[in-house]
Amino acid sequence: MPSSRPDTHQVDRLIAELDDDQFAVREKAAAELLKLSEPARPALKKALEETSSAEQSQRIKDVLAKLKGPVVAADDTGALRAVEVLERIGTREAREVLEILAKGAADAPLTLEVQASLRRLHTPPAARP
Repeated sequence: MPSSRPDTHQVDRLIAELDDDQFAVREKAAAELLKLSEPARPALKKALEETSSAEQSQRIKDVLAKLKGPVVAADDTGALRAVEVLERIGTREAREVLEILAKGAADAPLTLEVQASLRRLHTPPAARP
C-alpha cells in the first residue's frame, strides 16, 4: 500500500494536545506525532512559529529533534526491505508493484525510496555508477 499523508485534522489535534492540562494527554500526543514521523514535520514547524505556549513550544521542539534521527521510522524497515527485494527481482510484476507504491505521499520516505528504485531499474546497467 502506498504511503499516505496523515490526516491534517489528526495532526492539528495532536499538536493542540501538546498543550493539554493533563500530562498523560501531552505525552500520548507527542508519541503519536513521533509515529507519524516525517509527514508531520511541516505542521509541527508551522505550529512552532505560531504558538505562544511555552509548554507546547518545548514539546514541539522535542518531537522535531527526535525526527532528526533516522529518516525512516522503524515501522518502515520491513517495507524498505521489500522494495529492495522487488528491485533486485526486477521482473515486470515487481516493477508494477513498485509503480503502485510510487504513488504514495510525495514526501514520504518510503515513496521517495520506491521512486529511486524505479529510476535505478530504468537506468541501463552500463550507465549505473
